[in-house]
This record gives sequence, structure tokens and C-alpha cells, in this order.
Amino acid sequence: METMRQSTGKIQMLFACWIIMTAATLMSCGSDYVGNDLTLYPKESSDQLIPLPFFVRCDNGVPIDPATTTPETPLVTDLGRQPILSPEGNQVTWGEWSKVTGSIVAECTEAGTKTTLDLQGLIPNGVYTVWNVTFKDPGFTGEFDSPGLPANVKAFGPIGPNDGSQSGFTASATGEGSISATTPPGTLGTVGEIEACALTDELEWHVVGLYHSDGETHGPVRGPDGNQAEQFAFIFKKAE
Repeated sequence: METMRQSTGKIQMLFACWIIMTAATLMSCGSDYVGNDLTLYPKESSDQLIPLPFFVRCDNGVPIDPATTTPETPLVTDLGRQPILSPEGNQVTWGEWSKVTGSIVAECTEAGTKTTLDLQGLIPNGVYTVWNVTFKDPGFTGEFDSPGLPANVKAFGPIGPNDGSQSGFTASATGEGSISATTPPGTLGTVGEIEACALTDELEWHVVGLYHSDGETHGPVRGPDGNQAEQFAFIFKKAE
């Protein structure tokens, strides 16, 4: 057990380094502004989607190591240790989970932070929701306060209204999907509050996609353990 904990910690720290490096790359990605005041309505785009290994495990419960886990490895959820099933009832593999790609446009408006995602390589016909995760200093480190909750989280909740009514979509039969919603400042659905412009007012902001094995969205909460897992993320860090 101690060996497994050490292995899990090592994998998480390796991915923390990778994510931090990716975030630095994002700072040089496409960025422009709308409106007459260049500081008022920032807008950024990115195709640096990160498939997430933290919230799934191999079928035998061993943590995912993307360097060694084979594509045909069946997956279970980290929370609840339940098989991750496709809408057709097949157990999803690491290769199917990690092939997701896509792009995001994030822009600040008078109404809040608008996010528009275009995605490919999703689980065909799968039900997804998209979430805001913001972090306090020092940001995401790869450590977790509890299962499913990274350390230093400031706020967590669905994009769009905080009741989750605009955060969900269903992928096409070929694994494509898109969604756009504006998150107003204030209370998020699950915990904490988000600032008016997540791009400039938050230290670190992740836009995260959750897959729901039960085929249901759950409003302002993620849903029952074992029926959902975070599959991908886009990361934005405040310029220093």
C-alpha cells in the first residue's frame, strides 16, 4: 500500500510539472482583445487540451501512468472504482479516454467569462459537462486534499449559470462536440466564487470536461461517485 501511495504521488507530481509547463506555453498562445479598452475585454484562444489521468485508474486499481499504460487498458473511476462505460455499455479504454483533442476561446464580457469549446475524439454519444476550477496561490501542484479535489482549489462549479443548466452537451456518434456558455461573477454551483474576468482576475483557471457514464447531467454538482470522471482540461494562468 505504501509503495502504491508513493507511485501515485510520483505520477501526480510528474503531471503537475507537465501541466505547469503547458500553462507557460499557453501564455504565448493566441491572445487578442475586443472593445476599445484593451484591458476591459481580454480574449484568449488555445488548442492545448490536456487529457487527464488523475481521475481514472487501470481496471486493477493501479494509477494511470501515460508513459507505460497501454491504450487497450480498461478504465475504472478513481472515485468509487466503477467501470467507465460507453453509452453502448462497453468499458472505455485508456486509448479511447486519452485521444480527445480540441480548442477553446475564452473571453471576458460585461456579463462574465464566456467559454466556447470545440472538441474531437470524445466518447461517441457520451454525455459531458464543462466546469470552472479556480485556484489560490500557489495554484495547481498535483497534490490532492481529498479524492477528486486538488489542493488549493478556490472555486469549483459549472460553466454558465450556477445551476448547471447550460453546462452539458452530448457528443456526436463520431465523437465531436461543442458548447458555449457565459459564467457570471459570483457563486459557483459547488463551492466558492468566480471573479468577473477569469482570464485576468483569477490566479489560475482550469476549464474541465467531465464524462458521465450514467448519461445524466447533475446540475450544480458532478454526480454520484463512480458515474463521472474528469477527462480533459484547458489551463489559463494569470500573467505576472
